[in-house]
Formats: sequence, structure tokens, C-alpha cells
Amino acid sequence: MTNMLQVVGALRRALRLKKKLCAGIVLCAGFDMALVSSIHWPVHLEDETNISSRQVILTSFVFFDVADKTASDGIVRFASTLRGSGSQAAVIVFVTNYPDDLREKAKKFGVSIISYTPGVMSSTQLFSSSSVRFWLYHRFMQRYGTQFDYVMTSDVSDVVFQKDPFSPLRSPSVAGRPVIMAALEETLITEDGINGYWVRKCFGAATLERMVTRPVSCSGTTIGDRASMELYIEEMESVQRRNVFCSVQGVDQG
Repeated sequence: MTNMLQVVGALRRALRLKKKLCAGIVLCAGFDMALVSSIHWPVHLEDETNISSRQVILTSFVFFDVADKTASDGIVRFASTLRGSGSQAAVIVFVTNYPDDLREKAKKFGVSIISYTPGVMSSTQLFSSSSVRFWLYHRFMQRYGTQFDYVMTSDVSDVVFQKDPFSPLRSPSVAGRPVIMAALEETLITEDGINGYWVRKCFGAATLERMVTRPVSCSGTTIGDRASMELYIEEMESVQRRNVFCSVQGVDQG
């Protein structure tokens, strides 16, 4: 619990410095327009998802071939196992191009599909989905955040549920306290070449050296109370503004 509270405190301190850190960095100017061209918000979100729930799962998915009949299987598997766990959390999936039958399949599980058009990083490269998603999550929370008490951000295609993911947040030792939970992997950051590379390129060698004893924290599943997760999502987006390298595929885990 102490570590969780320390994470929240660190996020708050970082966000207080956000304007100072971003000032004078050219990347900050016009960043929003470059990252996402447009978002097609639903007219009535409550008509598409279980908005009566005070819990929400935010995720995103990229369809590389919308003609592939199995392309949406990952979303269906994600949603069906979630409902099988007993969770009635609202589920929001941000997508770009998607199969024609996706909305119908998603509706069976109370899942809302929100489409968006990604921006262009260069003449040939779009911003990666791992970078765009935190921008999208931030805008969603600005619009709808007050309707929820707990928030989870998650991958889709490699995630299934064996129990309600929000149940630990309702335990007496956690309920009502600021908390962020994430899965810790088995290796240290400096022992994992890829994660170490991401940290070094995004934050510098000195930061990597200070994290020599820290385990890798998976960015694929993160969960907590609304206020703490809003800070987390905002800081993840803010980091991408400071250094363009932090916006390439996978660096969000670093």
C-alpha cells in the first residue's frame, strides 16, 4: 500500500511541473492536432455501453485487415471473459478502421466502439497506437470521467479475465484510498534489453541508472481509483509531449 501511495504522490508532483517542463518545447505546439485528426464521439454514450456502472475499462485496438473475419475475435474474447467474471464495468474500445460487424458483436457484451483518425508523425508514418491511446483516454476522462469511480486501462488481444478485475479495489484495505495497481514482470528494467532501451532513450542514461533495482511494470493493464488514474493518464500523455521518441511504438512501457 505504501508503494501505491508513493506512486500517486509522484504523479501529482510530476503534473505540477508539467507546464514548466513543456514550456519552450516545439513538440508541445500543435501536438494534439498531429496525434489524432478526429474522434467520432457517440451522441449518447449510455445507449452503447453499461454507463450505469461506476467502473470503466479503456482500451484501443488496431485492425490491420478489416476483411479478416477473425480480426475482431480478440475484442470478443476480451469482452466475453470479462462478463463471465461477473464484471458489469463499462468497456470503451477506441479503433481506427474496423469490420462492419464489430459494433453488432460488441453490443452483445455492452461494449462501446469509438472510432478515431490518427495523425501523421511524418509523410510515411502514423503515430503508434500505444502513443495515441493515452491521448484518447485523457479526452474520454475529460468528457465522461465524473461518471466513474474506478478506471482500468488495458490491452485487448492478449488479455482474458478469470475474475472481476475491480474486486481488489473494493476490499476494505483499499476502498476509498488513492491507489494504482499494475502487473510487475519477473525481470528488472536493466536486465531486460528492450525495456532498458526504452527508458534510456526516453528519459536518459542517468534515469536508467537510478532504476537499476526496479522491476519492469507492464503498461498493458493498469487499474485504480478515478482521481489517481486521471493523474496517471495525464502524465503518460505529458511524457510523450516532452520527447518525440517517447511517442514511438512500445515506449509507453518504458
